[in-house]
Amino acid sequence: MSENRKRVLDMLAQGKISVDEAERLLTVVEQPDTGRTGFSAAGETSKDERKYLRVVVEPNADAGPGAEQHRVNIRVPMA
Repeated sequence: MSENRKRVLDMLAQGKISVDEAERLLTVVEQPDTGRTGFSAAGETSKDERKYLRVVVEPNADAGPGAEQHRVNIRVPMA
């Protein structure tokens, strides 16, 4: 088992990522590196090759019972 695959499965077991996120990461980890840059010859990115910045904020367990707890999961498209 590759180190990256093991790390993804460990994050899933710890509840740090969802099953869908783990599946997506494992798909990327298992793909051979073909040297793709994410751009087509014309400079346009295809839908499958777009890059995103994901911001995930988990609730603070130490905040206390009266504090507002919010979970944030935002995907920002990169140019």
